[in-house]
Amino acid sequence: MTEANRTEDLGAQVAFPSSLATGLDGGLFVSAEVAGCGGLTKRELFAAMVLPGLARAYVQGGDFMEGHIAEGAVKIADALLKELAK
Repeated sequence: MTEANRTEDLGAQVAFPSSLATGLDGGLFVSAEVAGCGGLTKRELFAAMVLPGLARAYVQGGDFMEGHIAEGAVKIADALLKELAK
């Protein structure tokens, strides 16, 4: 598997995988992942985690452009996934 493929695979993995969860009553139920709704991928989670810092930097710099902030967050997430794939 190439590094690019590994990076892509890593980014597509569910950030918080779980097959069973415990309900408030103590009973077990099938999680959203097993039901086909896995939630955030690692790539999405990493991008969301850097987004506040990027937004703050843009606002403080007086250059608030939403497209640049979102693009920057995804680029940072991809760079982190690439490092983790090594």
